[in-house]
Amino acid sequence: MSCTQPSSPNDCMNNEELSCATKPLADYSSRYLLQTVSHLSFFSVLQLENYIQDSMKQDMVQIQQTAVHNHTATMIEIGTNLLSQTAEQTRKLTNVEAQVRLRCQLL
Repeated sequence: MSCTQPSSPNDCMNNEELSCATKPLADYSSRYLLQTVSHLSFFSVLQLENYIQDSMKQDMVQIQQTAVHNHTATMIEIGTNLLSQTAEQTRKLTNVEAQVRLRCQLL
């Protein structure tokens, strides 16, 4: 195979010679590209993992706050019911005590 108007003897390389000459460069480029993609993928996964962990922390804090709020509201409701029942029982006892005193006075 001959070149048309070669400017130097190296300009007349055939396809096989050119392939052999560029193969190490192509292998290096492929490896470099693969490494770069691998690193980018790895760091993207790390960023995603950090985002998920931060999001979960915020969600857990919100869930805990909601749980505390719900628990507090429930405890207040139970306390209010107990106080109402105690007041009702106190009124009943006061009425019974008044009736006993009245009967004692009549006797």
